[in-house]
Amino acid sequence: MLDTHEKRPLYLQLTDALLKQIVDEYQADDKLPTEMELCDEYAVSRTTVRLAMSELERRGSIYRIQGKGSFVAPKRVSELNSLLDFDFASHCDGVDPDAITKHFGGLTSGRPISVMMLQQFGCQSRDEIQRLELTYELEGSFIGADTFFISKSRVPNNQLDFQAFSRIMDDLSKSIQSVRESYRARQLSDSEARNYGVAKLPVIELTHYAYDSGGKLISIVCRTVLTGRIPYQNFIFKS
Repeated sequence: MLDTHEKRPLYLQLTDALLKQIVDEYQADDKLPTEMELCDEYAVSRTTVRLAMSELERRGSIYRIQGKGSFVAPKRVSELNSLLDFDFASHCDGVDPDAITKHFGGLTSGRPISVMMLQQFGCQSRDEIQRLELTYELEGSFIGADTFFISKSRVPNNQLDFQAFSRIMDDLSKSIQSVRESYRARQLSDSEARNYGVAKLPVIELTHYAYDSGGKLISIVCRTVLTGRIPYQNFIFKS
């Protein structure tokens, strides 16, 4: 049974319980109980089970085969730090990740590239840094945005689509060894409010600096989160 008085959402409690069970009782490629069996065992709803299974799949602890069920992944993740990834939905506490839609804005010139940023990347020219943008919506309404700054050498061409962008970010994520973040609270500007179709509401702004194993900066992400609509969190899991 899970603790209904605990502040953490039930699906995260269930995720931890299942992860412990996987580590203690299962081998690679073992089949896990069905969703209904887990509902009965832990006295939770099917939605809670599905969120927990999605979280385990995102962490790399399980894999799923349509029509056959869920299985223990051959390689278990020993540690996952949400600071090391770029997945906006994974930071939204208690929200079904599938309910958050992404909109790829492509290459953008919306945010300036400062001299300090050039120095941080070790670049001589602003032309060496590429800007890309993603916005996020929940139930058709804006909840956040990311502006990515990466070396232009990682961008194959100037006709970048979402699939190519996803591959680039996956490759970057595999290279990340450390992250530094800074935070500030502010209000959306007039132009942002117009662009995103919302009122001038309070937001939290995170600047996310990602480094490789040699300490080289490989990405800066400027993330804006409409915290009045979405609860935002960072976390570390260990198995």
